[in-house]
Amino acid sequence: MRVSTGEALPAPAGGRRQCLEVSVATPLSTILPASPGALFLIVLLLTAGAPALGTPRAASGLDRDALTRQAKELVKQDKHEQALEVYSRLLRTHPRDTDLHRKYQNCLMTLDRGREARQRYRYRLRKDPTPQNWYLLGRILEEPDDAQAHFEEAIRLDSTYAWGYYGLARRLEEKQEFRPAAQLIRRALDLGLQEENAWYWAGWCYEKLGLNRHAVAAYRRYLAESDGDDALYVGHKIEILQGDFSTVLAHILVALGPVLGWFWYIRRKKTMGSISWPNSLMLVVAGAVFSAYLLTDWLYEEVYAAGVTELMYQHPLPQRLARHFLVVGPLEEFSKWVFVVLLAYVTRFIRNPLDGLICGASVAIGFAWAENVHYMFYEGWPLAITRGVICVPIHMICSGLWGYGLGLVRVTANKKRAWLGMGLSLMAGAFFHGLYNASNELKRWQEASEITLYAGLATPLAVYVLARVFRRHVRLARLWTAYHRRSASLRRQVADLLDERTVLEALGVRRGSAKARRQWSACVNVVTQRALERLAKTLEGEAAQRVENLLAKPEVKSREVHDLLREVASIDEVVEQECRQFEAQVGATGGPWRQRWRRRQLRRRVAWELQVEAMPAGPVRMYADAG
Repeated sequence: MRVSTGEALPAPAGGRRQCLEVSVATPLSTILPASPGALFLIVLLLTAGAPALGTPRAASGLDRDALTRQAKELVKQDKHEQALEVYSRLLRTHPRDTDLHRKYQNCLMTLDRGREARQRYRYRLRKDPTPQNWYLLGRILEEPDDAQAHFEEAIRLDSTYAWGYYGLARRLEEKQEFRPAAQLIRRALDLGLQEENAWYWAGWCYEKLGLNRHAVAAYRRYLAESDGDDALYVGHKIEILQGDFSTVLAHILVALGPVLGWFWYIRRKKTMGSISWPNSLMLVVAGAVFSAYLLTDWLYEEVYAAGVTELMYQHPLPQRLARHFLVVGPLEEFSKWVFVVLLAYVTRFIRNPLDGLICGASVAIGFAWAENVHYMFYEGWPLAITRGVICVPIHMICSGLWGYGLGLVRVTANKKRAWLGMGLSLMAGAFFHGLYNASNELKRWQEASEITLYAGLATPLAVYVLARVFRRHVRLARLWTAYHRRSASLRRQVADLLDERTVLEALGVRRGSAKARRQWSACVNVVTQRALERLAKTLEGEAAQRVENLLAKPEVKSREVHDLLREVASIDEVVEQECRQFEAQVGATGGPWRQRWRRRQLRRRVAWELQVEAMPAGPVRMYADAG
């Protein structure tokens, strides 16, 4: 969620073209020799040399503009190798252009060739110790103090060298010495510095100093001279500095639409006795305000301070993928996990894996809300649609995984093993987060043709895998709730009403075998779950509250829950209808495509129930063994 404050920002090609002016007012008699032979020789040389002298110089001026535009486009497309070649060609004809050298250095540093860049510019400095070479070497040195010393030496050699003041100002800005940095940038601009980003950093320093009027003036000058892609973001900064927060509020409201939709989706997964919606909504706000804007921002600052910026913004594919798997995914998931532990686990909002999953997903939805508002400042309104449809559920899924693990800690007797599992689930959430980000990175990778063949499928495949994993954990988490675990009496009623012979014959299983017993138990569990899902949708008001209050007591038995359901709902009628419907669906053949699809889904659910029952410590036991 952070924007790099490095110096490698888009900037137009600097330097001024010079042209050779020849006066045409000089009389020919003063420059032509009197000898006819010498005159003929001069005319011959001028005729042969005119294309060689005039045409290349004019073409060089045209080629420079075209090549500069081409290089900028290549950088925008992340094709830094090709851009480096273009800048190398330009520097052969314009070796004194500081801005071309800076762009050339930026490409080398982005391609993880910083050592090569430092060797080249150290050689240049030894060969020609000019202020320009002192500055160029200083801006790519690893040690900040060495860089500052090089900028100061450039200024000492030439007190009118504007780039030296600019480099020193950027170094002081990184040290958060904003007042002297602003003064140095102003000095560089007064000396004629041709760098539009200088106006941006001047505005940044003024903003940090609280001089909003000066910051607005600098930002406006930047917009007037810049052709970069951040004009929308800078315009929003100007509005905020002038006290106009209408755009901020509009972005918050627009980004809220997808958030409410996904919050409604995750709340649909709750059952009786799950975490209440006010507490879930509180976690959404906590994820937006505390997790996204406070903790994550601070953690990214610590990453920069630790010197991991080269990992964050390198271009080679392994480094870019490592950034997502080792920095972005773990950092953002950890920031959400901290607040779920403090606000939900410690306060005992989380009583089972479903509560943990809902709490983790709620904080993630709020986190994605704040992140979407942040990115809308850069790219505008349409971003709310794409990120709302894809990025919000990705955050929700990744955080739901470790939320499920956190809920398992509450219901597992072996706490040591439970916390180990929770740690593994947090690592899984961070891994899947990095996997999704890495799939987007592959789409941008243009250098290797064998990768681009599969890059278009990477993101859809990652989303599909994450959705399947999340749905499986949601179904499993629902079975851990008290509403399902205390349904042994209801499962016995289902077993009495369901026709075992019809069901097993429809499934093609011989009665009396061990496989038949497992299949029968799975079918009973499926019918029981369908009956409970139907009751959860129909129970309202006082009846639902009475059931939730009863489920909140850990000593309550399944018989008491069953008796209360008979009292507040037509449980016998619901169970009878579900049993008859199950028998009809499992034994039917043919029919319209919708009925065939429902039968396939039902058989898959029975097969999944068999896997759940095979778990050594699963949430649902065989109905005959349930107490």
